[in-house]
Amino acid sequence: MSNDLSGSMKKMDVLKHLSSEDIGILISLLHEAAYRAGQPIYYENDPGGSLYFILKGEVTIELSGRQIRTYGPGESFGEVAFIDESIRTGSARALTDVELVVLHGSDLYDPSKVSPAVAMKLQRSLAAKVVGYLRSTLMTTTRYLLMQGEGERLEFKSTLRMNLHTGKFDKEIEHAVLKTLAAFLNTEGGTLLVGIDDQANVIGLEADQFPSDDRMMLHLTRLVTDRISMNHMSFISCYPDSVDQKELLRIDVSPADIPAYLEHNGEERFYIRTGPSTIHLRTSELYDYLRKRFYRLTP
Repeated sequence: MSNDLSGSMKKMDVLKHLSSEDIGILISLLHEAAYRAGQPIYYENDPGGSLYFILKGEVTIELSGRQIRTYGPGESFGEVAFIDESIRTGSARALTDVELVVLHGSDLYDPSKVSPAVAMKLQRSLAAKVVGYLRSTLMTTTRYLLMQGEGERLEFKSTLRMNLHTGKFDKEIEHAVLKTLAAFLNTEGGTLLVGIDDQANVIGLEADQFPSDDRMMLHLTRLVTDRISMNHMSFISCYPDSVDQKELLRIDVSPADIPAYLEHNGEERFYIRTGPSTIHLRTSELYDYLRKRFYRLTP
């Protein structure tokens, strides 16, 4: 096995409880695969039984045509159908050019190739990941979030770009959205719901006047890419949702592993979340925060 592959596999979250020897055994079973941007990896209802590890690039998981989550290097996907060898519950597609390694269940559960003890360690790790995902998903339905009200990890915005007072598109409205996203990235993550007024009433997305959901999400992606960075899109998942037959935009943000600076009027600013507020850190406060929050910057 190559040192590069060994190093990459040791960084995979689902393998962190396995020894170097265990990981070496798994590496001997892996199959390389590559996909071009936009190419499907598997479809919903396809047979399962294989687990995917991302070495390079990004993969998006879709359910009924709706983007659920994006995965990047160091992450795995396809766990559910791998564990029980069932059909795929969603589709996977290469968001960029992707390099993967694939583990087939038929190899993992072959005692002539892998000891039952090693197979059980991996299976338990995968099960823990799936259970954690299910728990978080069940507790964070959009309707449930609306009932909780705004807080450190939840904020509402009436629109993505329209100033409801002037009736015109407004860059400051977009900036307010980006400030919240940057703060979530720099703190503990969170969810931004667009189409919700300050009283938590669902008002919908009609005011923003996007011709389609795809155009709306493309607009948001361009804002993040241009004003924060393309790298941070891997921590952001957005999709249209509905409550009481009114459409809204849900943006789920994971904590980033690199600082997110927001460009505005030629300057870069660093935002964090404190309680229900988004605040700008001054230069005198920034170093200590970066050192504590982003461990790689610790001297």
